[in-house]
Amino acid sequence: MVFSKRIIFIYTTLILFPIFLGIIAFTSNQQRTQIENVKQENELISQENAQKINNFIDSFAQLESAANANDDFMLFLLNRDSELSISEIDTLKKESKILSRLLLVIPNIYALRLFIDNDNIPESWPVIINSSRFDTSSINKWEFNFVADFMGHFNQYMDKSVCLTKPFIYKGNRIGDIQISMKMEDFFSFAYKKTAPNINNYIFKVENQKLIPITNDKINAINTPLTQSEIDLLSLFYNDNKTHSSSFKIHTSEGQTIFSYEYIPRMGIVIFTGF
Repeated sequence: MVFSKRIIFIYTTLILFPIFLGIIAFTSNQQRTQIENVKQENELISQENAQKINNFIDSFAQLESAANANDDFMLFLLNRDSELSISEIDTLKKESKILSRLLLVIPNIYALRLFIDNDNIPESWPVIINSSRFDTSSINKWEFNFVADFMGHFNQYMDKSVCLTKPFIYKGNRIGDIQISMKMEDFFSFAYKKTAPNINNYIFKVENQKLIPITNDKINAINTPLTQSEIDLLSLFYNDNKTHSSSFKIHTSEGQTIFSYEYIPRMGIVIFTGF
């Protein structure tokens, strides 16, 4: 009787053990497949978001080129020899209106401002502004959550924006500075809406191999904010990879999270998609 039980146990073990191993292998393979699918989905989302950002940067460059295209107007802005006649002032206003209309042609551009160093050139708001109105050297080339509070009663320019400010040069001659803005929620639209319940999007500046969050109350309301230790962990993985795009898995307050990122070299920022 005891012998029979042993035989049954041995045969049962021989049959069940491979099945058990098969179940483990199948489950493990399913988990790997699921993780790989999430990585691919995250990477696709990050790539699409990066492409949108690069398209917007191209739009900024197109507007800058258009603003610099009229040779007569550029020479006009450089003229310091005499006070302007009434007809010249009318020309200035006309060109200012033309520049303003360019914003209707190039989608999502929020504002265009030319800060002119030449005191002979009268202002034509909101486009032609004297350089003394705002110290452009006080801000970075790319600013985020920028508010043009120097615009005074022009309340339509008080929304938080992504702002490019750089020297405005014509054939080697400095005219002043050009400033082009787009609303944050247009430029980083992916961070202002949920495409899926468990997906979070994050934006960082890269400074001295550290990730500095670019965020605000609206972005934090949509995406689960990261702790500083989690940001430090993202910085570690990002710096170890030293590539423009990659994926990795870390443990956050939300549990195991798979992150994919894309680096935008023209802005010095990196965007993360976490699931």
